[in-house]
Amino acid sequence: MYLILFVTGVAVFGTVAALLPAPGYMDAEYYFATAGQIAQGRGLYEPFIWNFLSAPSSLPVESHTYWQPLASLVAAASMAALGATFLFLFGIFYTVSRGGLIALCVASIAACLMTGRYRIHATIVAVL
Repeated sequence: MYLILFVTGVAVFGTVAALLPAPGYMDAEYYFATAGQIAQGRGLYEPFIWNFLSAPSSLPVESHTYWQPLASLVAAASMAALGATFLFLFGIFYTVSRGGLIALCVASIAACLMTGRYRIHATIVAVL
């Protein structure tokens, strides 16, 4: 049962991931761009002006003065090992973490909390 949930979640989120050519949100774009810098060995620097909160006087400037770097570091490790394309990175992290694992977590919680005939209803909600 849990394997079916995992596969269904990965399939649904994988389909959505395949339709997105690039990060669609400002934060995701920043993390992706800085992860690419780290993966290419350029360190925690940004060769672009992202915002004017720090008022940079020249480029490159230190990155992550506004956002925390953990997401970029995790993504950079994957990019360095497996490739730096957005589709691959997004497909692996987003699809497996959100698509597969969240469905499993919700189904596990539902199985613990629900009994009898309501357990199947909770499992269907986990898939949705």
